[in-house]
Amino acid sequence: MRPLTPRRAPRAWTPAAALPRARALACACAHALACAHALACALACALALACALAAPARAACFAPSAREVEAKVLLHNGERNGARTQVEAALAAQTEPVLAAYVLAQLYVDAEGNFPKALYWARRAERWLLRACGERPAEAEAQRMHRDVILYISYVQGDMDLRAEQLRTLERYEVLYQPPKDDLKIWPLVKLGRFEEARAHGLRLIQSEDPYARSRAFNGLMAVECEARQRKRSYEWGLKGHADAREQSCVIALNLALAARQCYSFDEEERLNRLALNAQERDCSSSPMIQSSATYLIRGEFQKSISALSAWAPRDGGEWSTSHMRVKARRAELMYSLGVWGRGLREIHDVVTYPDRSAGTDSASEEMLYLEASVLYWALLDAALVEERERLSARGGAAWLRGAPRLAALAFRRWKQRRQVIRYASHEALLVDLVRPYFSNVMPWYVNTLAHTLGGGVLRGAIEEARRLEAEDFPKESNAYLDALEAERAWVEGDAAESLRLAEQALAGIPEQARLIRFRVMALRWASRVARSGEAPLDDDLHALLTSFPTPLRWLDLRLPARLAVRGGALADAAAAALARSPRFELRDDAPLTLEVVEEGSAEGARLQVCLFGRGQLRYSCAETLVDAAAELARRERRRGGRGEALRVAQDRERLPDTGEGAGEGAGEGAGRREGEERMEPDAALRVVDLAHQRLFSPKVELTQKELDTLDGNIRQVSGEEALEGVF
Repeated sequence: MRPLTPRRAPRAWTPAAALPRARALACACAHALACAHALACALACALALACALAAPARAACFAPSAREVEAKVLLHNGERNGARTQVEAALAAQTEPVLAAYVLAQLYVDAEGNFPKALYWARRAERWLLRACGERPAEAEAQRMHRDVILYISYVQGDMDLRAEQLRTLERYEVLYQPPKDDLKIWPLVKLGRFEEARAHGLRLIQSEDPYARSRAFNGLMAVECEARQRKRSYEWGLKGHADAREQSCVIALNLALAARQCYSFDEEERLNRLALNAQERDCSSSPMIQSSATYLIRGEFQKSISALSAWAPRDGGEWSTSHMRVKARRAELMYSLGVWGRGLREIHDVVTYPDRSAGTDSASEEMLYLEASVLYWALLDAALVEERERLSARGGAAWLRGAPRLAALAFRRWKQRRQVIRYASHEALLVDLVRPYFSNVMPWYVNTLAHTLGGGVLRGAIEEARRLEAEDFPKESNAYLDALEAERAWVEGDAAESLRLAEQALAGIPEQARLIRFRVMALRWASRVARSGEAPLDDDLHALLTSFPTPLRWLDLRLPARLAVRGGALADAAAAALARSPRFELRDDAPLTLEVVEEGSAEGARLQVCLFGRGQLRYSCAETLVDAAAELARRERRRGGRGEALRVAQDRERLPDTGEGAGEGAGEGAGRREGEERMEPDAALRVVDLAHQRLFSPKVELTQKELDTLDGNIRQVSGEEALEGVF
């Protein structure tokens, strides 16, 4: 509170005394005029504000047309053709339609999988938006659109495996908008090998309140440890992420299944694959069916593997483009295992010849993808040469001369693929990853072909490094697989004793469920015993091979000891003579196996049959043909038609339960009939020998459903070639 001042007495007027008063009066007048001016200004401002409120609003910088909005709605509803029509109309009628360009980018990904065009149109949408709204859009709608476009550009760059560019795009996003998208940085950092940065982001984001960010973080941490080749750590992070997602994330379950395989837990892998198929969160970049097919093949469950692959149905063009070649590679792998090598060569040729688009959604590098495909291509070409020599041997000297160009062409193609394997395997890290079990897509039962393509010193060095790196997590199992590879290297170098020792070590440590690699090692152990002793016994190894999976005998180009028994006429004698020239059999009077050639009549006409018997007239397998070529062709057509339909019904029932995934359009690309008409060998004797090479060394595919009863009787087991008819 201020203090009061005393009142002063009045003074007499004089001119000198009047001057201050005049000045005060002038100041008061000036102040009054200033107040009046301020009041006038206030009234003018109020009037201007009223006029502004009454005037129409200024046009927004980002205002999509009705066509563009409709295109976006149609795309959201899955009506891509309608969306494309509206986008094209908007581009023709408007100048720089931002939303139309953005929708077109999405259409190129979803409908065609054309990532370069999608990137072009997404960048054009951003450029048009910034031209209209400035480098830092201020309007809310323009900002929202800019955020979406920048993030979509980063997604497309990820699909194209442009990881450095993707990180730069995300950093540009952070300059303009918050919060930063650190969850989107983990995967490109993993792909670039910047593991510590990826770990730091992941460890921070697993504490996030956002379930989506946590899911990406756990998945990223699992990927970091997988790429760092830490089997147990990757599996442990996957378990935590799986629990955090309440077991409802497809991608975490699928990656956890792969981690389980790398930890040699094959039953757990199958269970997790099923969970991925049924997960509520459909966040997988491709169908779990593709991985499931490999899971079953590892265990030798051929029919389940066929069913899983045939059920693959891409959701959109983007998935088709990134998974199509991967599916072809898995089919080629299956056909290599079943002995259907001609068809497998066509599949793997496409994988090697045409660019693979899966690098963006696969943790493997582009070089590793090429190396994996080249190894499988070499294996199939080597098998095709074995098959061609078998075919020519039955036809004699003149056929060898006629078939020499084809043999030379196959050998040249195999040589070229060997050069490709050597080229990519010159990267030591790639080669070590290849020989370490289940760290690549090259499965152990044909990774052993490296013993035939690489020099012994190179392979020894890679195996030694792999053993050193596997000393921590699962040394027993991992060393057993590496022993199997070294056993084949010793076999190629002619050291049967060392091959036998290593094969026995390998079989003691390889899990029983990994049946295909075990069968290859069993064939190697049997061959090593024969080479050491000079005898060819029908021991447990050979019996198991002939009963369940005889294909490794052809992979390794081994000869079976057998004696011939012939019943019938001239055709039976001709077939027996052709079998005597086969590189697949060593004819001996004291052999434990019997090749029986029979010519006899049947209800359908005269037929030729070749069967392989063991002791006690145990029949392993048979090959049969009608003597009349036209009748045989008609019978095959009937069987193929009935079996194809039955197999499709069986696959629907045998498919993993409650998946909600049908075969759909495009399931098993190339499904149906073979290309062209089947060429039937007119000579029945040669025809039955060709069939014997195929059927006697083909695994039996178990088909137990009642729907598999076809027109010619109840078929419970079929050969590998028959199992694929009408499926792919």
